[in-house]
Amino acid sequence: MRRLMFVTQTHTVWGGMEWWVHHLAQRMLDRSWEVYAGLARGARFSDPEAYAAAHPHLRPVIMDARVGTESARVRAVARALRQVRPDVVIPVGIGATFEAIRAVDSVFIVPVLSLHEGWLSNVIDSQDVIDLTVPNSRLLQTLLTRLDVQRLRYIRQGTPRATIVRSPRTQRLRAGIVSRLEQVSKRVLDLVGVADRIGPEIELHVFGDGPDRDGLEAQLRGRTTFHGYMPTEQLYREAYPNLDVLLFFSPAEGSPNGVYEAMQNGLVPVSSRFAGWEREEILRDGENALLFEIGDVDAAAQHLRSLAESRETLDRMSNAARRCIMSYTDEDMYDAWIEAIESTPRGKPRGGLRSIPKAGRLERAGVPAAAADAVRRLLGARFPHSSGWEEWPGSQPANPATTARVTRELAAIERQANDER
Repeated sequence: MRRLMFVTQTHTVWGGMEWWVHHLAQRMLDRSWEVYAGLARGARFSDPEAYAAAHPHLRPVIMDARVGTESARVRAVARALRQVRPDVVIPVGIGATFEAIRAVDSVFIVPVLSLHEGWLSNVIDSQDVIDLTVPNSRLLQTLLTRLDVQRLRYIRQGTPRATIVRSPRTQRLRAGIVSRLEQVSKRVLDLVGVADRIGPEIELHVFGDGPDRDGLEAQLRGRTTFHGYMPTEQLYREAYPNLDVLLFFSPAEGSPNGVYEAMQNGLVPVSSRFAGWEREEILRDGENALLFEIGDVDAAAQHLRSLAESRETLDRMSNAARRCIMSYTDEDMYDAWIEAIESTPRGKPRGGLRSIPKAGRLERAGVPAAAADAVRRLLGARFPHSSGWEEWPGSQPANPATTARVTRELAAIERQANDER
């Protein structure tokens, strides 16, 4: 049987990427593939047992790097790859995979689902080992093309169709955010400014969890209902049918899955003009969405008030949102991924692992990294980390020149979009 192996972080058990892995794996099992998951283990945040319990159809292979060095992470991934010998490898938020893949001759398919500069830089600098790069948005496709990435295939983002009949409109406009509650990438604290500028005719709901939840709750002081994290199936049953509007504050996105899910369910997006929105040609200001400049909470609040005052406008835009996104289905997305996995040619021999930058006094004193990590394990020594992403980084240390190139090309694309607007 053919073998597919995801290499994934485990400090987040459920989220957009985890949902995608879960369902793609089920479809590959239906096609008689064996599906494995290399699961990160760390000293504090990364819990492979919890991830395996949430996704029991994946065959777990533990990648233990509790000493916390990059060399330990790379060797842990490489050991897992050598153990399984998969036909195809797909990394999910584990930067060490870009080096560890050199240990095997598997096909290496890399999804690019965000504008994370570290991940993009790793993709550019690892073209010698990547067999296929898969962006999920037109902005990412354009950016990667300009950055001379070869073997590129765009797979359009898709979401499930609505499954529950919407509940009747209420007297109050029901607006909500469905997001990871994080300020840096999602600007969720902008909701506080919106709440300060609306009245009782609009109710606010928050679906999600994340590092900035406590701060958001404290600043909103009971003006918003917090529902916590819900998986997609529960959102389709309990959240989307009981909302009228989706609020979206992000500064940059590829194809925002939550926005597309909301539109499938007839919600009207009140959204920032995030980097990438124009190239997708999904959000059409005044037709199926109302847009505002990033951080402009005055405009976002005004859009909510206008929809609260005109249910005719709300209904018209709701129907337009549903019609626009109807063909962006998860079935088409998974079919395209299956075809990519099954048709990409087998990778070439890669020549083994390269040296990893030195970490700590032992290695700087000339002790080989593997021996230094063995001493740390014996003594119970750990490199301290303050988050799951520090414990198992989502990208390898990026080449500053490559990162600068990514930034320049993205800025050039945005300038062109502004000139065409």
